Amino acid sequence: MNKHIWAVSLGLMFLIITPIVHATKSECYNGLMTIVVEAPNEVRPEEEFYVNFTVYSSFYNVYIISARVELWAMGSYKQETLLEAFFLKERAVIKKNTTFVLEPATSYPNIVICDIWLLCREEESSEDQFSHFRFTLSWCTDLTYEELREVIRNQESDISKYQSTMRSFEMTTAILAATSAFFAATTVYFVKAKRKRNL
Repeated sequence: MNKHIWAVSLGLMFLIITPIVHATKSECYNGLMTIVVEAPNEVRPEEEFYVNFTVYSSFYNVYIISARVELWAMGSYKQETLLEAFFLKERAVIKKNTTFVLEPATSYPNIVICDIWLLCREEESSEDQFSHFRFTLSWCTDLTYEELREVIRNQESDISKYQSTMRSFEMTTAILAATSAFFAATTVYFVKAKRKRNL
């Protein structure tokens, strides 16, 4: 009995310490067809990531007039037509993918929203069916501690370079001022000496 408890405890500990796979999967169904959307759960600003779409029909032959997807977040937007004027047979599976880049946002956390617009009809039907789905796709993660340290180090390096440049500029300015004063004094001296000789 104790062995079973120990084994269960070990299993639970393993599950707790096992890292979570950062992926998200969303599904939308409009009565005729299903679209499954897969993307990373966490994304980084300015990094390109894949968004995968799987389109299938379970019970009908479907004529897809247009299947359009929009991905957007603060400062980022992309629109793409997945399928257009396409005949999707029953149980057929179509896979598509696109890429998306999230621009840096002014505030965190930032989210990627997915909009899917469907215009389709059943093969035997002449009536078009319009559907719209919206869901949160991915989260934008902030910088890690090490990345923040690297940013601070780079900023400190830039400040140090700026201060060094300012010191060089101040020294150059002082040398120019001293040189100008020396030439002015020399000029005054020679002018006075010339006047004395002329007298």
